[in-house]
Amino acid sequence: VDAGSTGSAFSGSTSAASATLQPAAAGTVTVRLVVTDNLGTAVALQQSVSVAAAPAPPPPPPAPAGGGGGALSWPWLLALLVAVIGLARPPSRRR
Repeated sequence: VDAGSTGSAFSGSTSAASATLQPAAAGTVTVRLVVTDNLGTAVALQQSVSVAAAPAPPPPPPAPAGGGGGALSWPWLLALLVAVIGLARPPSRRR
């Protein structure tokens, strides 16, 4: 393997029926296969393979839309109103 500018490397065995080549970057890789039979006869084949750049990762999902961060439900608003009215009354005077 002539990895060129891709920094390619095989993962796993290179003497099995199949091999996996993993390029680290885009570019051109030249792969040469040599097959030898049990009588010692060898046949070679060479092929250049263009490797495209990996696709860009998808953008992160948008932040969930909230209730404004300070939205209160009606029971909370009612309780707040009761508290304000209770605190706004002047204290009763005993004679």
